Amino acid sequence: MGTATFVTNSQAEATQFFLNLPFGETMLEQTDGSYDNPFKFNAKELDDDTGLYYYGARYYNPRLSIWYGVDPLAVYNPVMESEFYGDGQHNGGVFFWGNNNPYIYTYQNPIVYIDPNGKQVKVTGRVDSFSVDFSKNKHGVFENWDENATLYGKRGTLLPRNFITQNITVYEVQKALGTNLVPNDDGEYINNWQDLTNMHPAMSQQLGSNCYGWALTGGKYYINAETYQIANYLQFKGYKNLGSPTKNTQYKIGDILLWDGHIMKATGENKEGIIWDSKLGTGTVERGALKDILKINSDSSPDFGKADKAILLRKTISEKKLKQ
Repeated sequence: MGTATFVTNSQAEATQFFLNLPFGETMLEQTDGSYDNPFKFNAKELDDDTGLYYYGARYYNPRLSIWYGVDPLAVYNPVMESEFYGDGQHNGGVFFWGNNNPYIYTYQNPIVYIDPNGKQVKVTGRVDSFSVDFSKNKHGVFENWDENATLYGKRGTLLPRNFITQNITVYEVQKALGTNLVPNDDGEYINNWQDLTNMHPAMSQQLGSNCYGWALTGGKYYINAETYQIANYLQFKGYKNLGSPTKNTQYKIGDILLWDGHIMKATGENKEGIIWDSKLGTGTVERGALKDILKINSDSSPDFGKADKAILLRKTISEKKLKQ
C-alpha cells in the first residue's frame, strides 16, 4: 500500500512501529520516544490536531476514507493549471466512473492503488506477469495471440504505465539505447526476463493473458484487456466506433478493424488502395490489400476473413500521449 511499517535510526535500530488499516487509519503504533515522526501512511505528514494527512494537493481523512477538497485534476483553469482529465487523460478522466467522485481515495481500492500526491492513483506492488523472449530479432513487436505476450527484441524493456480505464493496464515498450545486452558464446541473446540488468524487481513476473497490443499502436503499447475494453480504450484515445463495415465502406489510413481476438490497422496506401497490416501469432506481419489479408486470415478463423464481422474504428482527433 506504499507505506512503511518500521522507522529506524542511523544505527538501523527500530525506533517506531505503526500498522495502518487499508485506507490509512492508524491501527497500532509503538515508539521509543526518541523522535516524533509525523510521516506515516504513504509517507505523508499527519496533522495530530486535525487527524488529516497532507498530500500537497489536498488533505486526506483516513478515518472517513475521503479527501477534504476536490481532485485538482477535475477542475481546469488554463491560466493556473496545466493538467486536466476532462478530456480523457489521467486514468480515463470523466469517462472512468472512479473519477466521477472527486473525493474518494484510490477508487476505494487501497490494496491495489496508492495516491502519491492527491491527484491520481498509481498501481502498487507486482504487475501482471509476462514472459519475454529476446532471442528473435532486434525489433520490438508483440505477438497478437491468445496466450502469453512475447516481446521480440535484442534490446528493450516492458514497463507498466499508470493509465487505467475500466481495469485496463497499458504497458509501454521502451527500446534500450545502451549495449548492456550482449550475445552469449553461441551468439544467442538472453531469453529470460530475470537475466536483464538494471531492471526493477517488480517487473520480473510472467504475463499471461490475451495480447492484443501489437496492431493497436505499432508495437509501442501492449494492452491486457478484453476486446470490448480495447474498443473503449480506442474511443478514449480519439477513435470513433463506426460499427461493422459494409461493401461500400471507404477506408482511410489509420483505420482499425477489431475482431474478437484480432486487430488489423490501415497503415499506408498505394495505387491499388489502402494497405493493411495484420499479425496472427506468428513472427510475420501480413501486409497488403484488404481482400488479400482477409483471405489469409480466414485460415485462422472464418470470421477473421469477413470484414463485416469486425468493428471499424477511425481516429477523429489527434492521439495524445499517455501521461503518468
